[in-house]
Amino acid sequence: MVSQYAQWIIQKNPKVVELNSIKPNTEKEANVEKKEITENEKEIINYIIEDLKNNLLNELNKIKIQSGEEKEEEKPTRNQDEIIEILRDLKLKVYYLDGCGYCKLFKETLKPYTHHKNEEIIELRDATKPNWTSILKELNISGFPTTVSEKTKKQLIGYVPSIDTVINHFLKD
Repeated sequence: MVSQYAQWIIQKNPKVVELNSIKPNTEKEANVEKKEITENEKEIINYIIEDLKNNLLNELNKIKIQSGEEKEEEKPTRNQDEIIEILRDLKLKVYYLDGCGYCKLFKETLKPYTHHKNEEIIELRDATKPNWTSILKELNISGFPTTVSEKTKKQLIGYVPSIDTVINHFLKD
């Protein structure tokens, strides 16, 4: 017998045709009541799905990094001093959310470059702090983490596993 949840998935997602073969012949056999979903329930379901999707993507990225699939991309093509000079010149500010998985991964990528000889090279800003609210609106930040260059005025939204990718984004025309 198929669970009520599986029945609901089958009914709501017509692409799940293969699963229809395990569906009971009648609704009575499935003991399923037809119920309309409210807008609030839809929002909650969408939020849960989006959160699950983000968590899965974060876990996949961690696995790729740990397994070595992304090792080539992670190795900077520039030496440490060149990277520090470029980052110092770009004047990067990274807006992040404390509980965001992508933000945590990105902060780990940036960790070796945020400070150099007691100098802050990349400024990390917790977007949940009230003093950043007006700046977030002014910069029209729509996702996290978001990296902003004071010099180029460009933005980079999302997790990037390589410092070279970050630098190249801000240096390209």
